Amino acid sequence: WQAGEPFGITNVGYRAIESLRLEKGYLYWSSDITPDYNPYEAGLGFCVDKNKDFIGSKALAKIRQEGVSRKLVSFNCNGFAPFLGGEAILLNGEVVGLTTSSGYGHATGKSICFGYLSLDHAAETDFEIEAFGKAYAVKRGPRTLYDAKMARLKG
Repeated sequence: WQAGEPFGITNVGYRAIESLRLEKGYLYWSSDITPDYNPYEAGLGFCVDKNKDFIGSKALAKIRQEGVSRKLVSFNCNGFAPFLGGEAILLNGEVVGLTTSSGYGHATGKSICFGYLSLDHAAETDFEIEAFGKAYAVKRGPRTLYDAKMARLKG
């Protein structure tokens, strides 16, 4: 750890890493990305090699051609909200989805959630997320809330 001190590198725990991941918009396998979602819904279509044959390539080609019916979006609200993942996403009091992962972004001061919405609802901006019996007003926003141009990451 001493070698990293001049660069501000320090030992951190899992919650700090989770906070940073959410602020950068990085997705997590087993919650944001699962076999239930495809790469195009998750915004990861650029990772699919269209010229390579693999298990599922024909199904993904069909999805690419026909389009998706839902997509992953990001929500945030100022300050702390007790979001953990798996909360109901509400639009005009109606459940329209569930969060896949959630947490607090310490650098941005925002509570952040990811979740999948049907394309019918994905263009809306004002939602509520219900946690522990209370509905919190949230905004659909950009997936990357911190260092969106990757300037800090690239040095």
